Amino acid sequence: METANSGTIACRRSPVRGVRCKGVIVLVLWLAAAAWCQPAAAQSWQTLLKDVFQSLGGSASEKPAQEKAAVPVPPSAKELQGVWTYQAPAISYTGSDMLATLAVATLESQLPAYYQQAGLLPGAGTFAFGENDVFEAVLGAHRITGTYRYAAAAGEVSLSFPLEGKQVSFRGRVTLADDVLTLMFEASETLRTLRAASTQFAQNQKVQQISAILDAYPGIMLGAKMKK
Repeated sequence: METANSGTIACRRSPVRGVRCKGVIVLVLWLAAAAWCQPAAAQSWQTLLKDVFQSLGGSASEKPAQEKAAVPVPPSAKELQGVWTYQAPAISYTGSDMLATLAVATLESQLPAYYQQAGLLPGAGTFAFGENDVFEAVLGAHRITGTYRYAAAAGEVSLSFPLEGKQVSFRGRVTLADDVLTLMFEASETLRTLRAASTQFAQNQKVQQISAILDAYPGIMLGAKMKK
């Protein structure tokens, strides 16, 4: 893998129209990759979210018991640095709405298939954090480079890069447990940032529908689990 050394972003021109910045979406919101680049997959995401929340409405099911595992903690700045390879999707919920809690538990088992529609296969994507505060994300032929700032005490990371002529920043969280790095973004917040920065994204009807569902349940975190 080449070392990240610039703050530019490479986008591929669509043979039909517009720009297909698949890598951008994969980086900042793994869910939204399908929404931007694959309309059929975006429709599937919309249906999935809608069906899950509707099916759980009025349900008295209890939250599934969680298996015991190592407690995730923020990695040190040194531990964060290096090349991380995508392993699996990650989703969690930080709010208190019981319906959203149950929905997230239901969605977790269904995410791998939808991530694959976005081109995310285990072992296929990489994310590198450099010593010089530069990051690089690679997914197939798609590559994004930019800068990052990391607050190790809180596990908060800020990623910045140019998008459609604008400098955009996204706030995420990272944790480390059993050598697995989990990078996550608040779904509704990330979509709002993307829609504000990108005309194409703002005008994508399916993204608007997905955003409307997520806005009703703030606190849903989406991302990926990775290993060196």
